[in-house]
Amino acid sequence: MVDNQFIKAVEALEKMKVITSQKDLAAFLGYKPQAFSEIMQGRSKVKTSIIQNFCKNYKINLYWLFYGEGEMFDDKNYLTNNGSINTGVNIGVQSSTVEGDLAIHTIEHQALVDVVAFLQEELKEKNNQLKSKDEIINRLMTKLEL
Repeated sequence: MVDNQFIKAVEALEKMKVITSQKDLAAFLGYKPQAFSEIMQGRSKVKTSIIQNFCKNYKINLYWLFYGEGEMFDDKNYLTNNGSINTGVNIGVQSSTVEGDLAIHTIEHQALVDVVAFLQEELKEKNNQLKSKDEIINRLMTKLEL
């Protein structure tokens, strides 16, 4: 779901002319254009570093990104009518009822739990990659000793 939502968000920002091109966005996020293109074509997964920078810089709602529910942007006033960025700061959601506050905190908690689970999976993948590289290094070291 995260990958598809990410693609939708990038396309929406392009349509609103907030970003000029995917190539420029990739550079801004510190990613190689070709690797970014692979993500946008659905052939590669979005990395945590991209999600973090993208959501922070474009105020994308993490809950929307992970679940496809709610608003795409954290701050509805983030974009003006012409698509330019509004520099106003979102100070959070305010509710006049205890139940409303509890519901908001429950949703925020669940989103955080899911982000942690996502990051744990990324960490497992990186650890597996490191183990494979360590095995290759050990085999090479053994061959060099012969």
